[in-house]
Amino acid sequence: MSGVWKCEVCGYVHEGEGPPSECPVCGAGAEAFSRMAMEVARVERTWRCTVCGYVAKGEQPPETCRVCGAGAELFELEPAEGDTSVPAASRIVVVGAGIAGTTAVDHARRAAPNAELVLVSAEAALPYYRLNLTRLLAGEIAADALVMAGTEWLATRRVELVQATATALDPEGRRVVLRDGRALAYDRLVLAVGAQPFVPPLAGATLPGVHVLRTLADAELLIERAVHSRTCVVLGGGLLGLETAAAMARRGLAVTVVESQPWLLSRQLTERPARLLESFLARLGVIVRTDSGTRALAGNGRVERVLLEQGGSLEADLVILATGVRPDLPLALAAGLSVGRGLIVDDRMVTSDPNILAAGDIAEHRATVAGIWPVAYAQGRVAGHNAAVGPDGDLALRYAPEPPATRLKVVATTVASMGEFAPTDADAHCLEAGQGDQYVSVVLRGGRVVGANVVGDARLASELEAAIAGGAADADLTRLSEGSALLRAAVARQPHGAP
Repeated sequence: MSGVWKCEVCGYVHEGEGPPSECPVCGAGAEAFSRMAMEVARVERTWRCTVCGYVAKGEQPPETCRVCGAGAELFELEPAEGDTSVPAASRIVVVGAGIAGTTAVDHARRAAPNAELVLVSAEAALPYYRLNLTRLLAGEIAADALVMAGTEWLATRRVELVQATATALDPEGRRVVLRDGRALAYDRLVLAVGAQPFVPPLAGATLPGVHVLRTLADAELLIERAVHSRTCVVLGGGLLGLETAAAMARRGLAVTVVESQPWLLSRQLTERPARLLESFLARLGVIVRTDSGTRALAGNGRVERVLLEQGGSLEADLVILATGVRPDLPLALAAGLSVGRGLIVDDRMVTSDPNILAAGDIAEHRATVAGIWPVAYAQGRVAGHNAAVGPDGDLALRYAPEPPATRLKVVATTVASMGEFAPTDADAHCLEAGQGDQYVSVVLRGGRVVGANVVGDARLASELEAAIAGGAADADLTRLSEGSALLRAAVARQPHGAP
């Protein structure tokens, strides 16, 4: 997908000839963007020479006809046998106005200039950058900076925005039923309803003062409640939990993060860089308690304390649940669609109903629910296009996932994990160094760089990511270290003769 750029700090996706001068989500500069490795591919096309009738297969027609020598301009695209492309007067309904849904209507319009497009949003706000909610919570941006698809964007693409909650699907009648009683007819439907916060089965989880952060309304309510609060406990030390905790600390609250794992971001970091991240958070006013389970939430009429499994409690005027999300499946389940962890789709983003496609946090593709921005964008692009042209035709696209995202933006610092960042066997050798708030570890195996952890140095993270993807040898670390004092320190500590 040439002309598609991903911010390596926050995951925002930009379409254009080059990256933007500044990321609208996290504020990173153009240097933080890289071309997306993720690809979408067309199914094989059939081309017929209009001079002699010779037929060729491929993404593009041949430069010259192998039979009569006619140029590529004299080939015509042949429709596939049984092509089920939606006609120009088709009606496409997209349910969900996050990045997957807005991308779907955008690319549906590009593929079908005359189709009717309807975007259904359960929220009162215009479609917005969900990634930016913690920046709004921190007071870094105003609410109007969140808008992703404003009235002009919708009007230009001739998209009808329906702000209502979808309560049922009627696959046989091809209708989406809304809470207000309306029913929206469709030729093809894209489900992009995303995920819902997971609320653990804790006593007291429904007390006033216990919140989640998933929508703009959630963020606005937390901003309002923060004015009247002194202490905040965030349950969950993942990315959302840490960003939320830092935002509340910026609003002057005493904040504690409670994490059940031995250290923060245990899926992305080894212990040493995680402890460095803890120290960084402490300087921002966020205290972290790892290896701590939550037994219950308690209070007289509203939350006042978090009771810990290990004993003791934490004072809390506010409790924020950052304990993960789950695909929003009730619509799909009630409609009889095939589900697993998410709504199951094939490479064309088609569900078990050939007229219903899905994309984003709800979709399970090849047994994976990715739940990250670049994947939601790419899946939305494929789903919207295929809803317009027909997923079985020559013009259909197929989604091919890129390797899992390895870089995160955590409270204004870079955290990256790549490859085998925490090997458990004796064949691997690790080099590491830390300087201030920065840290690097590099894992070597068989003379190759096979994994790394980086905290605080975005440029070094990019260089190591490229080195690992390219199969760099351990000798290449000396060259890479020329621009990084941190990596030089790690290489200098390598024992002579180490693997």
